[in-house]
Amino acid sequence: MRKARALARAHFAVLRQHKSARDVMRSRSHSRQARAKVAAIDSRLVFDGGPDYRLYLILDAPRVCLSAVNETHGSSGGGCAPIADVVAGRRVLMLGDFKPDSVHVAVAALDGAHDAKATATDGTETPLPITNNVIVDTLTQLTTISFTDAAGNVLTTRFGPSPLTR
Repeated sequence: MRKARALARAHFAVLRQHKSARDVMRSRSHSRQARAKVAAIDSRLVFDGGPDYRLYLILDAPRVCLSAVNETHGSSGGGCAPIADVVAGRRVLMLGDFKPDSVHVAVAALDGAHDAKATATDGTETPLPITNNVIVDTLTQLTTISFTDAAGNVLTTRFGPSPLTR
């Protein structure tokens, strides 16, 4: 576990930052024990879209996770992948938060990642920023999100029928 934590912190700058009060995931539970358990999670707020969409990167060794929290409705969703697989480029950690007419997407990007873009089915490319080790976008059609990692490999994930290509 210690080795996995060190590996994650070595490749995700956001996990090397001091955990602040903003990074603590909130719990609507009435149980003091449940709220304390949530507060102890090693999380970092990586995108703040307001109370309806807050995105956290979570170190849960030997996994790293993305979790989207909707505080208004008291709901959350997430996805995890083994840290070693993400660092080696064998897995792209992604999350889709589906709405009736769109999907909020988040893709974890290791330190040094660059050239992130969304490519729609019609071939239209849109550059995307990488902030706090994540790429965040809202999609209204089947789209491919890609980025280049620090080693020069292009990693691609498609929000639709096929989950991952490299």
